[in-house]
Amino acid sequence: MKQQRCQRSNPASSWAKELRLLGLSLLLAFILASPQLPACAMSALISVQRSTLDDFPSLGPPANYMEYNDPWDYFAFVMANSTPYLNSDGYGVVAYRSDNPVLRSREMWYKRVTSLADFNNVYYTGQYLEQGGQNLIWNHDVLDAALLGVQSGSGNPAIVLCHARNATGLTYGNHPFWFELGGRTFTFMHNGYVNSARAFMINRINQLNPGVNWFALHPSNHFGNPNPLQWVDTEVFFHYLMCSIIASQNDVLLGLNNALARLRPYLLNYQTGIFNFIMSDGSRLYVFRNSPTEGSSHQLSYRVFAGQFFAVRTQYPGPHDIELKPLELVVLSRTEAPAHYRDFTLPAFEPRGIQDETIAFADKPGENVPAVLAGPNPFSRSTTLRIRMDGPGLLMASIFNSRGERVWQEERHYAEPGIAALTWNGKDLRGRPAPPGVYIIRAEIGSQIHTARVVLVRRD
Repeated sequence: MKQQRCQRSNPASSWAKELRLLGLSLLLAFILASPQLPACAMSALISVQRSTLDDFPSLGPPANYMEYNDPWDYFAFVMANSTPYLNSDGYGVVAYRSDNPVLRSREMWYKRVTSLADFNNVYYTGQYLEQGGQNLIWNHDVLDAALLGVQSGSGNPAIVLCHARNATGLTYGNHPFWFELGGRTFTFMHNGYVNSARAFMINRINQLNPGVNWFALHPSNHFGNPNPLQWVDTEVFFHYLMCSIIASQNDVLLGLNNALARLRPYLLNYQTGIFNFIMSDGSRLYVFRNSPTEGSSHQLSYRVFAGQFFAVRTQYPGPHDIELKPLELVVLSRTEAPAHYRDFTLPAFEPRGIQDETIAFADKPGENVPAVLAGPNPFSRSTTLRIRMDGPGLLMASIFNSRGERVWQEERHYAEPGIAALTWNGKDLRGRPAPPGVYIIRAEIGSQIHTARVVLVRRD
């Protein structure tokens, strides 16, 4: 824990202050000249097991934050990238307690743009990064208050999201955005620009909520604005994802997959949008990247501090960082190893949701019903394969991993048409738990072959 003490400014030190300002100006000029200049800066932290982030001391002075060897360096990363003309449109920090997925107001810190005059003028103005600055409490900034609030340990902080904004348009609102669902506070922040998909996302939200004004029920976090055409494009993106999650019976992975699969044409076109995001449900971090690994200033990577915490940030991945691939989703948990889903935008599930599909499949057999369906999907312990038998015959059901290796199979003979229900317990042919990932279901019925996808996630 860094001790705080008051110091007053000394008129005799004005010359030293001018030199310090000159040094900061030169540093800013160097940053602005960098070809890797970031648009927005964001970082996220999640502690593992029973640890909380305030358990970890600072290693070295704040000015050496680029070593990224303690949680506080990731706060400093956002501070250093919240400067005039570089992410100068405000920022926000949220911190979840280890025992509560619901955020309280005192666990959220924001420095917001509130008028047109504020754009390009709302940035970090504290002195934490200066040599010895950690001992100063005069000239504190909101981001300093967030840092000290997390360091204090009073809230048992386990997950933190931090974002500094550089607006691409004169729209109000700062990340992370929040949404209450199922006794949890979902939070979301994004690095890039997705305005090209705004109309598509708004239309899809309206399609999933016929006769209901979603945006009146769920207005913007900032100023209660119910018009999504005036929102930050990131908040529209967040609502699009949350609407898909709700349509998927609050299944986060399924909802994200359904939403991103529909966005796939936009995600593949780097010229019209960058959709890199970090989302949390209070228990996990969901990290997604669509930007290319070459030739883009929008990067996303995370680092594993064994037995301590995971840390995510944009820009400049180091030799110990794990950089996400384009279209990859990584799930970081407090109790499990990171789960990687390559090309998470491939449509693995029907968009209507598992429950509705299962009912339709069981009650309305016919040509318009999927030949193969798995539910629940994703699953952690077992899933039921429902396979349509249009007539009597031998059914051979198999499951293959992403390398094309058969991990499970079962044969049954059916004397009449109907629905074949087979259960896979997530184990391979030797009875060992199969690793998490996307699996292919293959059903052979005579000369007919049908396939589907199912996702196995980490077990609780």
